Amino acid sequence: MIAPRVADVSGLRSSAAAVAVVPGVDGVAPPANRGVEMFGGYVGEAGALGTLPQALPVPPPNSIGVGWLAFTTWVPPLERAGWVEKLGRYFGGLRPRTQATRGYTTAWDVLEASTLSIHQDRPGELHVSIAQRDCEHLGWRRIAALYRWAAGGDRYNVTRLDLNYDDKAAVVTPGEVYKACEDKQLVSHQKVFREQRSVDGGHTTYLGSRLSESMTRVYRGDVVHGGDVAWVRWEAEWKGKTARHWGDKYFIDATQEMTTAAMVPTFWGALKATTDFKDRTVAVRPEDCPSLDWWDKLTAAAARRRGPRREVVPLTFQRSASWVINQVAPTLAYLVREVDLTGHGGYQWLDEVIDTGERRIKRRERVAAAAAGGMAPG
Repeated sequence: MIAPRVADVSGLRSSAAAVAVVPGVDGVAPPANRGVEMFGGYVGEAGALGTLPQALPVPPPNSIGVGWLAFTTWVPPLERAGWVEKLGRYFGGLRPRTQATRGYTTAWDVLEASTLSIHQDRPGELHVSIAQRDCEHLGWRRIAALYRWAAGGDRYNVTRLDLNYDDKAAVVTPGEVYKACEDKQLVSHQKVFREQRSVDGGHTTYLGSRLSESMTRVYRGDVVHGGDVAWVRWEAEWKGKTARHWGDKYFIDATQEMTTAAMVPTFWGALKATTDFKDRTVAVRPEDCPSLDWWDKLTAAAARRRGPRREVVPLTFQRSASWVINQVAPTLAYLVREVDLTGHGGYQWLDEVIDTGERRIKRRERVAAAAAGGMAPG
């Protein structure tokens, strides 16, 4: 459990617009070693948002990294200006944007490619989006501090979280992953897959849709991020409840169950919860087929991890009636008034439809209707 935020705004200016700008150094490459706290030229205050537990684990070297973090959190309205200024100190300066983003009325650029946004009509709301290159600069512990700060209030939403794993041995190439999908060896509820190539040798295979809560990218890391030998990055992009679920696991539950040794297996377990690669030539049913060799090597230590539980909304008579009113009524009105399907007038056709439907009503539907004050059970 995270201690709630304590708004200590003593000594801070009352206006967020007065935050000093600390220019960054352009052209600074992301660090090769993960987890190192550096800002790529931006001088920020590590303690501006509070301190981290000393026992907070970090991933093993050159393994798991953060590729994107975006969240919305709520603070007491009268304290928002102070928190904007603290965030400015944490990031090493705020630069006012001439155009806000994502429907917000006021926004600042932070670091090299990230933003902090507020809306004048939604007091207390703060939106932060940290892009990939800035996640590399901040490092794991600073990202964890930012996430835990966001989660320390009464309410927070994680709109996007990207975690990635660098396969330095290049066990499988993006092209081989794409071919496995073409050969129907992908076992997943994500039926969409595609590939993209570039003239500089870049190659990316996408598993899933950008519109869904989970998507996976597999691409040549050496082309994008540099390296003397070919290596491959697996990157999971999560949104909504899925993003918050895995963000909480890595950054909040870290001191309890997410040890350093568990971070890589948990990543692969999260991917296996939605994606699997099977040799479909062996048997008809996917569960009877063995995993492909390269998938076995990557996920050997991974236990299948459950994502967020889906809320099951019970089907009630009121929900059915609401659906009919919203979805069916307009079509019925058009058919009755504009189309004579029986030759005897639209209303007679509607009476026949109702009579036919009444004969098909099941007893459980009559009981549900009776409970809602409708027909008597028969």
